[in-house]
Amino acid sequence: MSTNRWLTAIVQVVSITCSLDTRSAHKMGVNCLICKGLHMGRVERDREIARRRTRRAKLKKLRAKFDTAKSQDEKDEIFAKAKKLSPFISFEDAAQA
Repeated sequence: MSTNRWLTAIVQVVSITCSLDTRSAHKMGVNCLICKGLHMGRVERDREIARRRTRRAKLKKLRAKFDTAKSQDEKDEIFAKAKKLSPFISFEDAAQA
């Protein structure tokens, strides 16, 4: 199916569902978000949550590397990477150094 046909199909579906009120659309099993005009309110929030999860996982790995690092140069390098991810982070050993 070409892009134009796909977009035409979406427009037709949206125009049908938007002509219904929310309550009757819900009874028919139509997604209420489509009925309100294709709003996707949680998308940005989901991205924010994904960024936080990724940051947390990276910091967890960096903490593990920091704990196993033997020289102070290695620890400083790892701490600098962690500072780029989260400026207010403090590893306990880094505070002493």
